[in-house]
Amino acid sequence: MFIILIWRGFGLLTLLTYFLVHTLLAFLIVMLDLNIYLGFASLEYMVLFVTVAGIVNWIIGTRLNAPQSGKDGESIRNKHGMFFIPMQYLSFVFAGLFMLLAYVVDERYPGDIKSFKSARARFKRDEANWKLQINSPELGDYYNIKLFPKDYKKGQTAGYRNAWPSEKNMKVIGFDETKIKLLEPDDYQGLSMRTQEILERIFANVTEQNGRVYTVSKKILLKTIPTNYYRSRNFLGVKVPELKSYERTVRLIGLHRF
Repeated sequence: MFIILIWRGFGLLTLLTYFLVHTLLAFLIVMLDLNIYLGFASLEYMVLFVTVAGIVNWIIGTRLNAPQSGKDGESIRNKHGMFFIPMQYLSFVFAGLFMLLAYVVDERYPGDIKSFKSARARFKRDEANWKLQINSPELGDYYNIKLFPKDYKKGQTAGYRNAWPSEKNMKVIGFDETKIKLLEPDDYQGLSMRTQEILERIFANVTEQNGRVYTVSKKILLKTIPTNYYRSRNFLGVKVPELKSYERTVRLIGLHRF
């Protein structure tokens, strides 16, 4: 599909303005982790986008197209625009087109925004619960952590087997105001188990004598929790000095209190 662009003067600045505003808004939404679905099916995002971009384009257009005095004192009006429409008035045209696009896309993919809202709400709920349980731990809490090797990203691209992340289960066996004492089975290897029955079976005969014990500060554990929904998939955790034997970054992916 080909679209013939017709513009005059700096009319193409309108397209550049809308592109830059979209890029900036997307960056801010992701970095600030705003509860806004980042897509053209989202009415709330589209209203924000066309409003900000429209205002910026209107300001640029009115200044570029402002009348100027000629040599004989005559008023000369500049003509910067696209498709024979002055730049500033394109703000209204683009607003209508983008809102129509939002309606069409939403009709075709009606579940996208609902799924996003639900997933983000669950993510934020888990984040709040995990922070609460780390700050106020109880004996018998189970921590489910994922460990990422140093060359994880490079290894995933190259297909290195030793670059795969691993998962571990740990149990709270003690704590004070600043630290939590965690127990890990010494002979347990494999993927994490998250059901109460399996976790209790794994730790049934594990003691400090036959398991691994780590005393980790609450402040460090709180940093292992992903806090940005948009960036959570790329969050590889943080270094935990008390778990230095693994030489991997640690990310908390589950905290169970039965």
